[in-house]
Amino acid sequence: MYESDNLKEKELIKEYLKGLYKCFCMKRENFKDFNTNFIGIDDNYGEVYILTCKYCRKLWLKYYTVNENCSESGRWFRGIISQEIANNIEISNTLKILENLDWYIYGGSYYKKNFGISKGCINI
Repeated sequence: MYESDNLKEKELIKEYLKGLYKCFCMKRENFKDFNTNFIGIDDNYGEVYILTCKYCRKLWLKYYTVNENCSESGRWFRGIISQEIANNIEISNTLKILENLDWYIYGGSYYKKNFGISKGCINI
């Protein structure tokens, strides 16, 4: 499921699979596994959500964007956040928060419906 030619991404994948791959929320993008709280829409028309895993109760920050005029443009990014971050989330800082996490998961039609793990800069 997770394959990459990028050495940096391969290392992130190893870490991800090592200790964190214990819950459904770490394995897939299935809305049935989460309680979803819509936070709002940013200036780039990206949707911001706080997701709570129904099984392990991890909090996730999710950013979703799509260009309605372009097929296969849907992208989502989500990463685990603390309760403190969730309580103080500002829509305008969503991408910065995700970029500053140790890692985040990404996927969507832009990525040919595959998903992977990355860190750092998110280009929208």
